[in-house]
Amino acid sequence: NRKERWAKWTLAAVGGLPVLYVLSIGPLAWMASQGKLPGFVDDEFVETVYLPIIWIIFEGPEPISNAVIWYEQLWR
Repeated sequence: NRKERWAKWTLAAVGGLPVLYVLSIGPLAWMASQGKLPGFVDDEFVETVYLPIIWIIFEGPEPISNAVIWYEQLWR
């Protein structure tokens, strides 16, 4: 049983980290709207870190793009 725990934790990390990454755009939008972004977070940083999400918004399937935009706007 103990030998198989690493597999469960690995699966949780592989599945959970991408979800947390996408969900992190909401708090980022809130912090930006409140002017509470840390000093190192500028436009270049956001464009680099969130390039996949930005791509989805502009080039991805419309339902997914709309969902990401809707979620981001909830935080503003």
